[in-house]
Amino acid sequence: MDGTALAREYLRAMAAMTVAHAMMGQSSSKREKDAMLMIGLGSGALPFFMETHFKNVFEMETVEHDPVVVEAIERTCFNNKKIPFRCVIDDAREYLETKIAKDKDEMTTSIRWSRKHMPIFAPNATSTNEPH
Repeated sequence: MDGTALAREYLRAMAAMTVAHAMMGQSSSKREKDAMLMIGLGSGALPFFMETHFKNVFEMETVEHDPVVVEAIERTCFNNKKIPFRCVIDDAREYLETKIAKDKDEMTTSIRWSRKHMPIFAPNATSTNEPH
């Protein structure tokens, strides 16, 4: 895996829609990095691709619950080297609760519930501006 291409159509669609969504309504001269959290490492292909091509667009973290998955990806896809993107081993819910509590003072600037940060790939997601 080298991060240059995505083999599966659904991964290409997710990457394209994520980037398009982030770029809507913003000029390139005024761009700030969007925060991106990927929950679950999967094969590692999508977070590696996004880090390779869009590290100037997104401040990205991946949260994986199972350290065995991380070890398997490092062993099989990265030739026993550390994953080349930020991957936190934690329960996603606990991670988010901790991060939100830690960033509570900065919540108005760094963590907002708005259309810009809505989960665009979540099944049955509603398009409101309020947290679910």
